[in-house]
Amino acid sequence: MCVVETAEITSAILQNILNVKKTENQIEAYNNQAKALSDNAAMERQAGLEEARKIRLKTILQMGNTQAKSAAGNIVSNSGTALDVLDTTKMNGDIEALSVVKNSEIRAKKYISQSDLYLKKARMTKENMLFNLVSDAVYETKNLF
Repeated sequence: MCVVETAEITSAILQNILNVKKTENQIEAYNNQAKALSDNAAMERQAGLEEARKIRLKTILQMGNTQAKSAAGNIVSNSGTALDVLDTTKMNGDIEALSVVKNSEIRAKKYISQSDLYLKKARMTKENMLFNLVSDAVYETKNLF
């Protein structure tokens, strides 16, 4: 083997090492982005649950105020129209709380979808890197003979 061929092979090997390092950095960046998006999804879900809890507490307070006003006006709140008002108040609070949770889940799923895309990019980048390394090795080996 002559000096020129050895230099070319050495150069190709060094270029592959540099490419691997660049690719590993890109893969790490994709994985970090995926993790951040996954964390955002978890925070979005938690925020939705917390907001729904506040809505339910507000509804309970409204129901208590309605019962207190009914009692102050000598209205029995466990039957008839007064009971209907309490039922409607509770139902509206439940609907609002469920809507908040549903909307936060929709936003969280968007984060998860984006996270999945970054994980797929990382996997495909790694597979592409490995394919290129094997291709280069085959090409360089072929040139030796």
